[in-house]
Amino acid sequence: MHPVDVQPTPLPRPRGNAARWDLAPAAWLSAACGWQPLALLALGALLLLGAYQVERPFTVNVGGPHETPFTHNFHPKEAAEDGRTSYRWTHATSFLLLKGIGGERERVVTLRLRSGRPPGVEQPVTVLVNGVAAVRLGVGADWQTVRLDVRGAAAAGHGVAVELRTAAQKLPDSGGKVVGVQVDRLGLETPGGGWTVPAWDTFGALLLAIALLYLIILRALGFARGADARVRSYAALGGRWGGCCWPGASYSSGPTWRRTPSASAASCWRSWRSSSCPRP
Repeated sequence: MHPVDVQPTPLPRPRGNAARWDLAPAAWLSAACGWQPLALLALGALLLLGAYQVERPFTVNVGGPHETPFTHNFHPKEAAEDGRTSYRWTHATSFLLLKGIGGERERVVTLRLRSGRPPGVEQPVTVLVNGVAAVRLGVGADWQTVRLDVRGAAAAGHGVAVELRTAAQKLPDSGGKVVGVQVDRLGLETPGGGWTVPAWDTFGALLLAIALLYLIILRALGFARGADARVRSYAALGGRWGGCCWPGASYSSGPTWRRTPSASAASCWRSWRSSSCPRP
C-alpha cells in the first residue's frame, strides 16, 4: 500500500450573524456607518438650529471671572477704588469679541467705561462693530454707560466684534503703562424678532463633536464584549492553517464560535515548521 497524503480538513467558517463578527474592528466600523449616526447628526442639527433662535441678553464682566475668551489686546485686570468694580485698561486698539453667536439679527451693544483721567478731561473714543464705525464719543472721568444701536453692522456677520480706538498714553496712575480708557462691562441685546443664521464654523464644530462622542461611546460599548470578539477574530484569521498548528483544536459555528487549544505555542511552532501545512 502506498501512503496517502492526508490534507488538513478546512475548518467551517461562521455563518449568518457570526460572520459579521469575524473581525472586531471590521464589525465596529460596519456598525458605526449605519443609519444611527446619520439620525443622531440630523437630530443634533435641529437642536442646534433651535438653540440659535433663543436670544437672551448677554453680559461680559470685563476684569471679572470667565471674561478672558472675549477680551483681546487689553491690559491685565484691575480693581476700582470701591473694591467691587473690576476693569481693564485698553491699548490704543482693543477688542471685545463674541464669536459664534450667529448673524442676520439686529442687536444693541452697551458699554460701561470711563477715561481714567482727572475730572473735566474727556478722552475721545471711536467704537466700531464688525469693522463699521458705530459712534464717536468723549469719555469722562466717571463711569458711564453708552448704548449703541448697531443693527446693520451686527447683522452683517456671524458674530459681534466690538473695537475700541483711542489715543493711548502714560498716565500718573497707570503704573508706567501706555493706556487708553477703562472698560468695565459689555452688554448685548437682540431686540425684535427674526431668524438667526448660525455661525457655520461653530455649527460644524459642534456636529463634529457629537459624531466623535458617538464613536467614542460605540467603541467603549464594543470593549464590553471585546474578549469574545478577539477570540472570534483570532479563529477567523487562523482558520486556514489553525488545524495544523492546533491538532486538538475544536470549533463550533454560531455566535459562540471558539477555539480550545490542546498544544502549547512551542509545539504549535514546531508542528507548523515541520509539516506541509499551507503557509498564511
